[in-house]
Amino acid sequence: MPEATALERWRSNVGSRRASLISTLEGEIVPRLLMLHRSTGTAESDAGAASNTTGPDDVEDLARVLLARYPAAAHEFVEAVRQRGVSNDRICLGLLIPAVQRLAERWERRELSYQQLTLGLNALRAMVLEVGDTAEGN
Repeated sequence: MPEATALERWRSNVGSRRASLISTLEGEIVPRLLMLHRSTGTAESDAGAASNTTGPDDVEDLARVLLARYPAAAHEFVEAVRQRGVSNDRICLGLLIPAVQRLAERWERRELSYQQLTLGLNALRAMVLEVGDTAEGN
């Protein structure tokens, strides 16, 4: 029997990589985002909430920035959102969680390689830690 080519081995491992991705998202990233959400609280007033939100364009922009090869870009993006008056709670729920979903969707549609997805999730993990550190400091 001929030895499997590198491409065939890669294709046979797609299922295990997908399971690993889902496990990482469910076991590490989403729980950290939820813990961050709980730690920042939801004591914002409804009066200021409308002007201090994030939207689909912000999510798409963050997803694009997370894939950039410039590590500080995600930090700068989130800091700019924070400067608009968006709270850590809203950054977590309205920006970081949807960005995870956007990256996963793009990977499932094969718009991203596994390497790109991994780099994007690593950048996102750094953002979760940063937003959490900022929340604890306030």
